[in-house]
Amino acid sequence: MLHKDFLSPQVLVYFRCAIGLVYQSLGSDDLAISEFMEAKKFCSSMNNSDCAIPYSCAGGVFYHVGQFLLANKYFTKALEIRRSLLGDNNVDTAISLINVACSQQCLGEFQNASDLYQQGIKVLREQLGHAHPRTETATRNYNRFKDNFLKHSSFDSVLSTPYQPLEIPIFKLPKADPNEKKASGKKSTKKKK
Repeated sequence: MLHKDFLSPQVLVYFRCAIGLVYQSLGSDDLAISEFMEAKKFCSSMNNSDCAIPYSCAGGVFYHVGQFLLANKYFTKALEIRRSLLGDNNVDTAISLINVACSQQCLGEFQNASDLYQQGIKVLREQLGHAHPRTETATRNYNRFKDNFLKHSSFDSVLSTPYQPLEIPIFKLPKADPNEKKASGKKSTKKKK
């Protein structure tokens, strides 16, 4: 019996994302991405906002390693899913707005990033209040963004400088060598001749 036979797609999405987050916390970003991509596969049979989770998680890894174009792509997909299923006035949608704002900021799209930050923070304040940790974190990040980008430069001069994406290779999982035996965990007692 396969795990797919007795676990719902939603549980499988959570399970694969949880594994991916463990890999990410261990610094194994390539394995984390692999788990998030596996989690995405189970979303095809679901029609709820949890389908945004693998996209958001993958976006987080890509953001962390400086692949901001990919981060933006995955964060935007998570936002689209949440907006369509939860609406604009939802905490999860607000978090996705802020994630897209962060990636837009790194891509040099400062005006769009500012607008998205403000939209997300507005929802967080309405839904959670000003003193909630998520609201405070988003507000603090937006204030840093304003201090670093908006106060010290005009949009015209910043936006006239084209963004040069970082040259970081896309993650690829190593292919298993069919001639290589898996380690059993036991030490070999045979002596080499």
